[in-house]
Amino acid sequence: MKPWALTVLVLAMAFAVACSPSGSVSLEPTGPTSEPASPASVGAGKITPDQIREALEASGLRVGSIELQEPESTDVSIFGSSRERTVLEVADEVSIDFFEFESPDEASKAASKVSPDGSTVPTDSGDGIAMVQWVGMPHFFMRGDLIVMYIEKQVEDSAALDSDVLAPLRQLMGDEFAGNRLQ
Repeated sequence: MKPWALTVLVLAMAFAVACSPSGSVSLEPTGPTSEPASPASVGAGKITPDQIREALEASGLRVGSIELQEPESTDVSIFGSSRERTVLEVADEVSIDFFEFESPDEASKAASKVSPDGSTVPTDSGDGIAMVQWVGMPHFFMRGDLIVMYIEKQVEDSAALDSDVLAPLRQLMGDEFAGNRLQ
């Protein structure tokens, strides 16, 4: 390597370190991978649906209120029929479902039963499994005792909305443990 190239490389690294918020630069890849994240390794610490709502709102999305969703008698209840499920409407077009568990261990156990592509999920008591054909690409996140499910809207011109929703979710929750992680 030429001496001037080494100098440029050192200056570029120093600039990157100085400009990074934490004062350090990670050389580890941070983009999506083809392997799903292990539920136990996804985002740590407690987060609430209200914090996610605030982050989506801060990113410029129009969000509704978080409402408890009562299952219809014909619905198959994923993650157990006694599981509280709340829903957040985003931009009057899509919704984000929140499933709160008693503990991070319970959430991790339920998450481990979701297939990597999100096409099978635990049902009722958590002992059953349902094969689901979603209306759009599913994205499952877990952090602490919370599992978040976002289903993309499969219509023309929805890619921007999906990207606007997924970016804050990934920032708060970490990478998806199931569903489409390759965007």
